Amino acid sequence: MAVGNPPASNAIVVCCTESWLPYAACALLSCARHAGALEVDYHVICLPCAQSSIDSFAAFLEAKGVSPKIHIATVPQEFAAIDMGRYTFASLLRLLLDKHVPHHYERLLYLDCDVLACASLAGVFSLDLTGKALGAVEDYLTMHAGQRYRSAHFEELGVPQPDRYFNSGVMLFDWKQTVAKGLLPRSAAEIATHCRNNRAFPLHDQDALNIAFREDWAPIALAFNVTDIDYTPSKPVVFRHYTTRVKPWGETWIPGFGDAKARYAKLLAGGPWPKANAPFRKVWLAETLRGLGHRLRNGWF
Repeated sequence: MAVGNPPASNAIVVCCTESWLPYAACALLSCARHAGALEVDYHVICLPCAQSSIDSFAAFLEAKGVSPKIHIATVPQEFAAIDMGRYTFASLLRLLLDKHVPHHYERLLYLDCDVLACASLAGVFSLDLTGKALGAVEDYLTMHAGQRYRSAHFEELGVPQPDRYFNSGVMLFDWKQTVAKGLLPRSAAEIATHCRNNRAFPLHDQDALNIAFREDWAPIALAFNVTDIDYTPSKPVVFRHYTTRVKPWGETWIPGFGDAKARYAKLLAGGPWPKANAPFRKVWLAETLRGLGHRLRNGWF
């Protein structure tokens, strides 16, 4: 009897809407190109969309050597009243990962769809989480604003303040521990409780995750989630996270987006989304000035 390949010990997962499928593909392809000999499964959790979109997405990735496991998910009814602002309901799917991703994995790496892998993933899944259920990078808001920001933010939430606060765009789960402790259902329950009390988390699932994992996450190096405010060319980057309101695949230019647009063009080449990476046509002046100030402070020039 033929014996199949053993299941991978680790996995990478992204969550998206139909319109973000091109960028979910880019996130996964960038990981596959830096995975080397790693055996990794790839999962996509998507809000309901046209089957043709799913089929073309899967075909594109499979042609590039990536076979994604695609899960269609809906957001719980109690979340329907949440005003998501500039975020999509797909971000709330992070709280439901345990309902869709199998529980046999040792480590599960979650990535936002506006994240690209930029260096080898060889050491990612073996990072020391010091026995905690989660590894993440401290959020840039609290990293730079510190205690003052945390105090104000959590006073607004009306919940105990964590010692540190992480960004949920890149999260490395000790998956079996996370599942066994029920930490994701606890995160979802935090949002549901706030909804019933007619209150809202300003940063939605990120706030809820920080509450649930308050004493069960370990800080990892900044290189694993380099956001726009922290990026400088001289520093190492494993995952680049494009966190501003405008994205490098859009029409608006801000400093640092030229190289990123070229990367997205290569990743999307031959794909079914001809308009997914628009040429630059305008400049976001306010963000450009803010970005230039940041770059002057960090020695770009």
